[in-house]
Amino acid sequence: MSFKEIVGKMLYSFPIIFTYSILGAWTATWVLTGRLPYPSLVWEIFITTIPIVLARLVFYAKKELGMYQMVLRHGIYFLIIVTILLSASYFWEWHLHGSQLVQSIVLVVLVAIIYAIVLEMDFLRSKRLASTLMERIEEQR
Repeated sequence: MSFKEIVGKMLYSFPIIFTYSILGAWTATWVLTGRLPYPSLVWEIFITTIPIVLARLVFYAKKELGMYQMVLRHGIYFLIIVTILLSASYFWEWHLHGSQLVQSIVLVVLVAIIYAIVLEMDFLRSKRLASTLMERIEEQR
């Protein structure tokens, strides 16, 4: 991906990641504890979202990436996301009462599930776009 495409995706994904993180954190806190989270959680999530979005620079390449290279970069990006989230949860004490290890494992599993869903949705959207483009090319012939 070119640098311009990466920056465009970063600008597009920041509000989405931030908004859904806020909704998820507030909903989870309310369901698990019965009360709303503290107000500074919004700023903590905002600050945590910045390095997650900046980590998309891992996809920058001057030439088109092959399948293996993209899979490798998605793996690296996933590890960066997990590292940032685990560091933030430790630093800001986002854990509830109980085992931090279990909560960390649950966080990693949830991030993996969400990441897989987003990748699948992106793949399906790209496949649909490619189909549409192929149909238009066939119509013009």
